Amino acid sequence: MEEKNYSDEFKEYTEYIVNHSNYSGIPFKRKSDGSIAWVASNVSKMGQRRIEWAKDKAKSLGIDTDSNGWKSKTMYSLHPTKMTVCQVCGRRHSIEYIYLSKNLAKTLNNHFNKHFTIIDDLFHVKKELNNSGYSETEIIEVIWNKLKLDKSPDKLSLVSNEFGVVSKKDITNYDELVKIVESLSRNGFINLTGPGAMSNFPDRLDGYHSYNRCCRTKEDTGRSPENLKTYNKDRRAYENWVDGNIYAANKFMYSKTFNNTSADHIGPISLGFKHDSLLLQKMSRGENSSKRDRISKKDIELLMYLEHKYDISVISWYSKKLWGFIKENYKNIDLELIRVALKKNAHYYLETLHLLKQNGIQDYLYKNLLKPKEKYFNYNYKFNDDGEIIFCENRKESVTYYKEIKRFIDVSFKSLDDYHEKSNRNLKFVIGEEEEAILSSLIRSAKQNDYSTADNYFVNLMEYFQEKIIEDLRSNEK
Repeated sequence: MEEKNYSDEFKEYTEYIVNHSNYSGIPFKRKSDGSIAWVASNVSKMGQRRIEWAKDKAKSLGIDTDSNGWKSKTMYSLHPTKMTVCQVCGRRHSIEYIYLSKNLAKTLNNHFNKHFTIIDDLFHVKKELNNSGYSETEIIEVIWNKLKLDKSPDKLSLVSNEFGVVSKKDITNYDELVKIVESLSRNGFINLTGPGAMSNFPDRLDGYHSYNRCCRTKEDTGRSPENLKTYNKDRRAYENWVDGNIYAANKFMYSKTFNNTSADHIGPISLGFKHDSLLLQKMSRGENSSKRDRISKKDIELLMYLEHKYDISVISWYSKKLWGFIKENYKNIDLELIRVALKKNAHYYLETLHLLKQNGIQDYLYKNLLKPKEKYFNYNYKFNDDGEIIFCENRKESVTYYKEIKRFIDVSFKSLDDYHEKSNRNLKFVIGEEEEAILSSLIRSAKQNDYSTADNYFVNLMEYFQEKIIEDLRSNEK
């Protein structure tokens, strides 16, 4: 993983962190110039050693290492100042959720005729507005109205239990309001504020991204405005070419079942799991954000239970062999290695699809992988709270119907180029001679319109990839 130049302020910060008692024993190395090698990939030996160190720290803090977001909770608890320093410009930012979202900045700007941005925090807002003659009471009222506690029992319960506040009249001062907003945002109930640096352990030694809010969109290509637009799309079933009743799952995710919560894929679709209404669960927005593409033992066991209950496969066709091995051996393999294995296999699948598209056989990809899913768009669905389809009826063939199918196809193919062209991916697509021979036969058969034979080659190719990944997992069994 490439490291860019450090600002002097950041160098001082790194020395402060590694010498603080909270980080005693954390694995790190120094480079030839004496500076600290701050970055370590989570699949590297150094990254794995840091994770083991953090597990011990988490246990001492009473944090469950099988829970979602345990790393971020642990590193937040350990941080001595709650202030990080930007690697690029040297500015200091809080790791607490006090910086304005675009939405909150827009509200404040419209109401007070100001020019706040996402770099401004709530304390700066108060100081600036006080200097302009606005009272603390008026500032509190504008921000309080954005909380909409009366529309969410869960939000109101958290605020009531933690702060003893149930209405605006209970707010005694602005600092108290900041604590409420910070807590609600950190726990995923609202999106009004964010941290100065995102959680990122073990990649960064202190657990926080070294491009702070001030420089991240400029320095981190994955967070550029263009890639941020595609990030949400990457998490959808269309872009990941996964199996499952994708249309029903999309409908269920936005049903009343998930009011005031977030719909979580028990098995992340970016790891190859199906996008299906049966494989979604309620989760707070904060927990879902922390989970990202991680998978826990509880997730694996729940997926195994659902497979048995509904007599289904929970994973897409190209990962079935790998999933079979994981189910039999997950108790003896580090969960991060399992995540990386599934991610690598999904990566190989998407890169293979891109290669096939580049070789001019889109018709094969459409007819054999996309067209079979069009049937899911033929129905309107109703669900129970477990995601079971309890009623479906035929949809009328309308303009909207055809637009949805066209969008599904267009987005699926466009996403292959988007995925391939993103420049900051850690995984590479390297295949050997045997895989190359299978791939060539696949392309040749597809170009001859012998799609059945092409399918056999495609299955063989993905099984070959999976077998190699399984061998790597076997070598890391405890």
